[in-house]
Amino acid sequence: MQSESLQIGVIGAGSWGTSVARLLFNNGSIVHLWCYETETKQDILTNHLNSSFLPDIRLPESIGASNDLSEVVRNCRILVVSVPSHFSREIAKKMRSEISDKHILVILSKGIEQHSLALMSEIFTNELDNLPKLAVLSGPTFAREVALDLPSAGVLACADEETGSMLQKFFIQIVSVFTVAQ
Repeated sequence: MQSESLQIGVIGAGSWGTSVARLLFNNGSIVHLWCYETETKQDILTNHLNSSFLPDIRLPESIGASNDLSEVVRNCRILVVSVPSHFSREIAKKMRSEISDKHILVILSKGIEQHSLALMSEIFTNELDNLPKLAVLSGPTFAREVALDLPSAGVLACADEETGSMLQKFFIQIVSVFTVAQ
């Protein structure tokens, strides 16, 4: 089921990024997963597994994988960021030249930046010149449970009600959406 054929890029192929890529694909999206490690990319493309992070979870054959961050950002309107918090600023800087206000950025990365104490949303807001619409997904979710299609709960927060409603259908198994007036 590939409704609307919307292309979503998942930035980060750890256990959480891989689980969410699988969820998004199963909910009808065309998914491109950006992998830092070449071995992870090859494993996903060849074996349809992410042996390093979710070794026993089979991935759909149609999930794409790439080591080219610019390509994923350029080709996907929705970008889901799932990198360790200490890499968030570096990733934001690398995305800067390709991102526009037509993108929607969903941040899954948890925590704060150690030296600045900035939230992940603050890092991306500060680093991106053409700020896209921004949403943050958080809550008591576990990558393995999401990958196994077990019940999960989370909150997708964003300032724009239309964006929140649109994103909700892609994350439907794990989220409630709240919008906040700025």
